[in-house]
Amino acid sequence: MTVAPCFLKFPKTQAQYFEIQRFINKFADNHRNKKRNSMSEQELNSYRFLSGQDPTDEMLYAIMSEARDAAIKKAEEAQQKFEADYERQYEQALRIWGSRIDSMRNGNY
Repeated sequence: MTVAPCFLKFPKTQAQYFEIQRFINKFADNHRNKKRNSMSEQELNSYRFLSGQDPTDEMLYAIMSEARDAAIKKAEEAQQKFEADYERQYEQALRIWGSRIDSMRNGNY
């Protein structure tokens, strides 16, 4: 088992995790693209899973790359929405409890 160097930090938030994943995926994509030519958009769109033929490795890679990118984008949007909702609910709870505490201080039970 190897231990990560002390300068490597684990992501503290899901957004940091996705940022690291995007960096790794871009690096891997660049490395793979150097090894093989990329497909044209027309070739990629012409393939259908129901066509009765298996996709080539290049087609499968392109399809899965697009699916991965879409999933990452959707997860990032969901995380941003969650954080915004959480902040809104937190502020609302602070206001409610603040008003309750103020009313108790003023003798209004």
